[in-house]
Amino acid sequence: MASLYTVVTALILGIVSQVLDRTFRIPAIVFYLVFGILGGPMVLNFIRVESLGSGLITLVEIAVALILFEGGLTLTSVSFRIETAIIHRLLWGTLTLTGLGAALLAIHLLRVPWKFALLFGAIIIVTGPTVMGSILRNASLLPRLEALLHWESIWGDVAGVVVSAVAIELLAHPLSVQSPIGGIITLLSRVGVGIAAGLIGGFFLLRVAIPFLEHLHDEILPGIVSFGSAIAIFALSNAVIEGSGPLAAVILGIILRSLSGRTVREIRHFHEQIVTMFIGMLFVLLSARVDLRPLRDDWPPILGVALILGGLIRPFAVYGSLYKTGTSLAERTYIAFIGPRGILSIASVAYAGIVIGENSREIELITATVFAIIMISGISATLLCRPLARILKVDAPPEKTGILFVGLNELSVGIAKLIKDYVPVAFIDTNPTSCTLVSAEGLEALCADVVDGSVYEEATYSGFKRLVAITSEDPLNELVAIKSAPYLGSRNVFKARGHAGHEVISVEPFTFFVPIFPEHFTVSEAVKDLRNGAGKLEILDINGKIESHDNTIIPLFEILGGGNGVKPITPGYTPSGKSLCFIKRVAPGGQP
Repeated sequence: MASLYTVVTALILGIVSQVLDRTFRIPAIVFYLVFGILGGPMVLNFIRVESLGSGLITLVEIAVALILFEGGLTLTSVSFRIETAIIHRLLWGTLTLTGLGAALLAIHLLRVPWKFALLFGAIIIVTGPTVMGSILRNASLLPRLEALLHWESIWGDVAGVVVSAVAIELLAHPLSVQSPIGGIITLLSRVGVGIAAGLIGGFFLLRVAIPFLEHLHDEILPGIVSFGSAIAIFALSNAVIEGSGPLAAVILGIILRSLSGRTVREIRHFHEQIVTMFIGMLFVLLSARVDLRPLRDDWPPILGVALILGGLIRPFAVYGSLYKTGTSLAERTYIAFIGPRGILSIASVAYAGIVIGENSREIELITATVFAIIMISGISATLLCRPLARILKVDAPPEKTGILFVGLNELSVGIAKLIKDYVPVAFIDTNPTSCTLVSAEGLEALCADVVDGSVYEEATYSGFKRLVAITSEDPLNELVAIKSAPYLGSRNVFKARGHAGHEVISVEPFTFFVPIFPEHFTVSEAVKDLRNGAGKLEILDINGKIESHDNTIIPLFEILGGGNGVKPITPGYTPSGKSLCFIKRVAPGGQP
């Protein structure tokens, strides 16, 4: 009964942490740690983790599998193809230098033996997709910078977990790794088995299991099967060689990333809800295990390690690794100082404590230091991510990002011409002739299939993070919105009403796009008016000049002051200042 109470309490606190994350834009991991410490032995002592016994190890391993699998699902091949050299330098250089620097700090400040110092160095290179994901949601960054941080967070996790597994084996079973050559062989064997397991499992799901499930037309099954497969492949890989499972989980996610947009969205939607609850519960439990009271006298060196690592070691590693890579000084500076440590750092150090022994003073010191680094790096990254991006001019607010138009007509071309001085604009069309016509108007054209998800993936990396579906056919508008939403995000996909007579039976939740323009405004009617001279497009200063019942001047896009971009106008929204408007000419009799 005590174990059930413990799990339910941690689950509730984990959910509360997620609500606070979305409310205050502070990474949930900070709240996990605070709630865990408050509920643990140091304060209120109402979360009794010891009641779970050895089951906690299993929970930790499942969490590692799910986090890394989901991370693999979110990696884009486009950014890697374009920035391969930079990503390699960032991963190999930054992670290596950060790990070695952390190990030296542990030896000289924490006074731990070199084996424990290497364990600390391996654990602390992890930035983590869960923490970085929260940062990237709250700070809209330039596409390349966002991609670099995301790639580091995923593969940093993999490297940290695999290397720390070798270090844990070295400490727990020293006879199994008797020389540096033996350690390298052990590391390479983990990498080889992990890659093989991920490839075999991934291609089986991709070619056999998922296609079969798609024929059943059940939206839930792909998520359930992928969820179970990630855990199973992680466990099977670990059964062959301990520590190879993390890499297998990432490879599996990367392979499934190539599935159709709808299937990937269903898998990610399932994982986002289940995994978020599970991870929140687990890391409240892990935080509740920590008792820092015996280490009161060690807090000065612990804080020293945390501050030096974030203020000196990390920046040195980033600047050194990315020197002469084509990255700007602003990009390197942002990466250097926005490097929050992740949830897997807690998982790794907790696993080490369980395997090696929680009563080891070295493990106690490393655990306390990891917690201090997570708290300091998480809070500082949260406070700095947006202002630092603005200062360094690497931010890309949604209103300033490029807009993709789907639908070539007088209305869309007219809108694009008027707003192209404020934000980048481009058209996507499958017809080469249409693309030529767009280019002749002085506008950018992407000649590609509008329902091909890779088009939106590539466009996003080029800075086009919004889409406006503006054809006169409502079913096509909705289809394009549905196909692009997994890549652009539903809040960045806008759908105009095509025709007053069209009635669309949606096959997807309405929240996969945002309706724009007043409800009485239709694309077909506007195009007709523009063709016969009954309407025109113009940018006006409409502040307070339009009555709610006035149908002769219809604002379509608000032009934000100070060069801050444009945003489509949604039904019921009243803009202020400059706006791009559709003006319906009034006939002599007073009727539009």
